[in-house]
Amino acid sequence: MGMDGTTESVWWNPSGLARMHGTSAAIHHSQSIGGKADAVSVVAHSRLLGSFGVSASLRDFGASGNSDDSGTEGGTILPRSLIYAATYAAPNSDVSRPVAQGGLGRLPVGGTETQTTNVALIQPGSLYGPRFNQIDARFGKVLRMGRTRAVVSLDLFNVLNSDTISSASSVYTTWLAPAAVVAPRLMKVSLTYDF
Repeated sequence: MGMDGTTESVWWNPSGLARMHGTSAAIHHSQSIGGKADAVSVVAHSRLLGSFGVSASLRDFGASGNSDDSGTEGGTILPRSLIYAATYAAPNSDVSRPVAQGGLGRLPVGGTETQTTNVALIQPGSLYGPRFNQIDARFGKVLRMGRTRAVVSLDLFNVLNSDTISSASSVYTTWLAPAAVVAPRLMKVSLTYDF
């Protein structure tokens, strides 16, 4: 994973470009079981304009054979690719422009000019999902045998098998997509023996 404030931010952490200062260039090399990759990256930072990064990467995952369903060799695939990336990160100081110029007139609460600031688009506590009702039940029988006793019980959870969404995505691209649903109907049988 790319670190904040390094040229790797162009590929792995674009918001990390906001932490860049000055201009830097780097050559990256990585090798793994799947193959190897080389990249050249340049990042330029301006306090007024923000950070802009460009990078080119050559990836080579090795040659592999190509054959049809009958096993007839059809040649060799050379899975090399040249990938380009460009990333821009605006400085938070742009947000703090005067209101007359389209800004907030100040930085958001907890924000600084050199970091990425998350801004809530919906006021906390103002959006709720559907109400969740769940019925659980327990049936048990105490069995006494002299000085000992046993309890046989049946526990039923979510008797009506409610499928209420318990967690939804808050990310813009997948807004309100279900992330978790209440556990389905569950039955548990237990025996407790005291002696």
